[in-house]
Amino acid sequence: MDLARFIMKDKSLNPIELTEITLCKGFVGKLQKETFYRLYEQCYIQVKDVKIYPIEVEVYYFEKTVYEDNSVHQNKLQQNNQNHFYVHRFGQEKEDKFKGRAGIDFVWSSKKEVYYTWLLRSVVLEKDDKSDAFFGPMNSLSAIKEWTRLSNEELETEKLSVCYKSDNNCTYPIFTSKRIGLTDKVFEEYQNVPLRFVVATTNYVKYKYKMKSHMVIDFLQKAYKANALTKESCLEQCDKFLNYRPREIKEM
Repeated sequence: MDLARFIMKDKSLNPIELTEITLCKGFVGKLQKETFYRLYEQCYIQVKDVKIYPIEVEVYYFEKTVYEDNSVHQNKLQQNNQNHFYVHRFGQEKEDKFKGRAGIDFVWSSKKEVYYTWLLRSVVLEKDDKSDAFFGPMNSLSAIKEWTRLSNEELETEKLSVCYKSDNNCTYPIFTSKRIGLTDKVFEEYQNVPLRFVVATTNYVKYKYKMKSHMVIDFLQKAYKANALTKESCLEQCDKFLNYRPREIKEM
């Protein structure tokens, strides 16, 4: 990304341009960009009569010699299984026992030996005229099971549709952070990569995201450093997303 194009001081910046200044380089940047655009296009997963909107996701990708992130479970359901769910299991086989504190992944991988999924950390569910938000991997899985009336096994065998909202007029950025809860067994080079994504809608200020202040501060510091936003605009964004002005932004 050529930062020179952002020497505009708040003029003509759209959310995609503003978010792109936070992209990493290399393979992580590729994963980020792919995720950004899917979220900007307001993708949702259709399961029977339930729409699942991801509003907080973590990306997990493993491919030998390309990106060997050992935090990925590498369960067989996470590879060559596009448009299906994977409910977290203890082992790498399809028949292994489900974890007690399970989460649910949406699988993007269409190739063998490529493990590529989104962990659905938080979701908005829609059904008929009802809509509600759920936060955290376990709560998201429980809500999806309740709303669809499907078991873990049934969710994994259900063929899913990925759709995009036709009346999409996105006016929000997307915040990133490192993924949450990785153990010390994960190689250091993958511990802090910014592969967690949060859709910063107008509800961000009231939604129960972890590290919600950190994500806003990090985003605004990068935008300010790139000369894309003025300090006053950064403070106004803090009012919008946090309902207070953090010291880190006031002292920039």
